[in-house]
Amino acid sequence: MCGQAEGVATWYLRLNGYLTTTNFILHPEMGTVQETDVDVLAVRFPWRRETAGDELIDDAWVRDDGEVVSVVVAEVKKTGPCRLNGPTRDPERRNLQRVLGALGAFAPNQVHTVAGALYARGAWRNHDPRALLCCFGAEVSPPLSRDLPECQQLTWSNVAQFIHRRFTTHMDQKKQHQQWDDLGQWLWRWATSVNGPEFERKLREVL
Repeated sequence: MCGQAEGVATWYLRLNGYLTTTNFILHPEMGTVQETDVDVLAVRFPWRRETAGDELIDDAWVRDDGEVVSVVVAEVKKTGPCRLNGPTRDPERRNLQRVLGALGAFAPNQVHTVAGALYARGAWRNHDPRALLCCFGAEVSPPLSRDLPECQQLTWSNVAQFIHRRFTTHMDQKKQHQQWDDLGQWLWRWATSVNGPEFERKLREVL
């Protein structure tokens, strides 16, 4: 396998209770050339619980949002620091307004305000639904932390640690997974057969 970075990011979000779609294309309001695409668009609903008994605990930043609808607009970089593409950062292009409008989680009269918060800080919080810019990369970007302090930066090390912990801690709940795709099967096989550092090394090889 190769070039699986978006798939790994999607599995990470899925294991944290998000419903996901990948390569979400923004079509133009006029003309034929697409504006850009969102690597992963994800939504998580209030009171998400995966089991009634031995509860599966989601990652800390996910739980911090509490019992609200949470919308994530994610970009994925397999190498280098976390970063957002120009079309996502430029308010003049209004791409985040198009994403939010197409998703439909916010009332039309809210979309501009929510998008403005994403452009300015990287998140729309203290409201329900909430919205968050998220980026996956090899390392945290200090400039991005400075410019968009509420944007969630997730390194591949973070992702590997969570997936390994989820699968090894809850093997009984997850061992029946014949319907998973090839990448999910691969993640399970390696996470449950090697230690955490070795799993991270293997994961980086397939990005």
